[in-house]
Amino acid sequence: MNVPLSAGHGRRPHARAFMRVCAALVWACELVNLLTGSSVAGMIAIGALLVFLVFAFLEIDAFTRAGAIFLVILGIGAVALGADPARALDRLWMATLIASFLVMLFFLRSTIAAHPALETVRNRFSAVDVTDRSGGILLVNHLLGSVLLVGVMSFFAPLVGDAPTSERRRAAELSVRGSSLIILWSPFTIGMATVTTNLPALPFWQIALAGAVITLVTFIGSLQLGEVRMRPSAMGAILVAVRPILVPICGLTAAIVLMGAVWDKPTLANATLVLLPFCALWALTMGPGTLKTTVTNTYFSLDRLKGELTLFTLALILAALILDIPALEGLLAGLEAQHLPIYPLIVAGGLLIGLVPLFGIHMIVPATIVLAIYQDIGTGNPMQDLVLAIFVLLGWYIGSVTGLGSLALLTATAVFRVPRNQLVLGSNLAFITCLFVGVSLAGAVFLGLVG
Repeated sequence: MNVPLSAGHGRRPHARAFMRVCAALVWACELVNLLTGSSVAGMIAIGALLVFLVFAFLEIDAFTRAGAIFLVILGIGAVALGADPARALDRLWMATLIASFLVMLFFLRSTIAAHPALETVRNRFSAVDVTDRSGGILLVNHLLGSVLLVGVMSFFAPLVGDAPTSERRRAAELSVRGSSLIILWSPFTIGMATVTTNLPALPFWQIALAGAVITLVTFIGSLQLGEVRMRPSAMGAILVAVRPILVPICGLTAAIVLMGAVWDKPTLANATLVLLPFCALWALTMGPGTLKTTVTNTYFSLDRLKGELTLFTLALILAALILDIPALEGLLAGLEAQHLPIYPLIVAGGLLIGLVPLFGIHMIVPATIVLAIYQDIGTGNPMQDLVLAIFVLLGWYIGSVTGLGSLALLTATAVFRVPRNQLVLGSNLAFITCLFVGVSLAGAVFLGLVG
């Protein structure tokens, strides 16, 4: 069954075609660069990325274009205040790696979308007792959302399509919550890519383990408090149904972690290299013609990277330019010299990342800037880096649940036919408040124990 990879098509077919070619070229050149260290391939990747961004600016929606223009204006302001424009080039090297990873992520989603087990999951979910569906919606959106992201909402929405408004609203709230919580542990998200790129010395497995523990505690807590219901028999039926997809994904994640242990490359580079053979071999096991179909679907969806890649690249450049402003450098040096308690600043940074999206700014922007600032002043030790990573992801999660431009929120609003304000101000608001307070207290205890 076909599950949408993303939403929306552009208005100019030729522009979309050029973007696909450029995105494929960025991926191919970055792959050569990773395997051989070729600077020529790296420069070609940067050139292709810049051409992609030019066409993307013509195709992105008005809301994203306004955000991009705002970031460009801020960048120009930073240069006017003394930042060196050459700093942007350093970040473009990072942007090509992220672009290559996103191409492979689309390949993974296309492969999952072609898996015959998806229809089995849907049938098993339809057979679950209505009283257990709240827990089922949360669980399935989380497990499949780790790779399909918001596409899984469109997959399950028809099952509650004719339900009363209150039931559709509840399903939408749980879908947003479940699919967004993956940000805390999955390597297949833009948020995790942002963190691992900016904190390359922090092992991915530590971030994923901490995030998975938080996610598990929230799910068990929701069951124990009666907020959602799911009997063991229903949970077992759904887990059996998703096993053909979940087991390979767990194996893929483990392979990325193991590769990081033996190869001194960023987590994003490891994921990019592992995803290609993994998805190709997996598609071959699904029957004749599946690999060709997934490759074709991936290629013709590459223009849909326009919004994410535009904002991501501009946010990376802006962060580099802001940190190069002489006055800000002096301010950060002064803060570092005062030896202020770092933990309250980390919590404040996470909260800032979660609140800024309420004004329509994508989480990429504040997260990149916050990580860059803390890199500049230094957190002090690896355990504080881990806590910083978790709070950045937690802030990103809050933005995904409440942000004006959140794809998860927009998708849930459309497919479940529920007003956006009802989703933002409903039970998820209380949930994220309790989650943030709980993680803040746990973080303080953790740092108190480990130093």
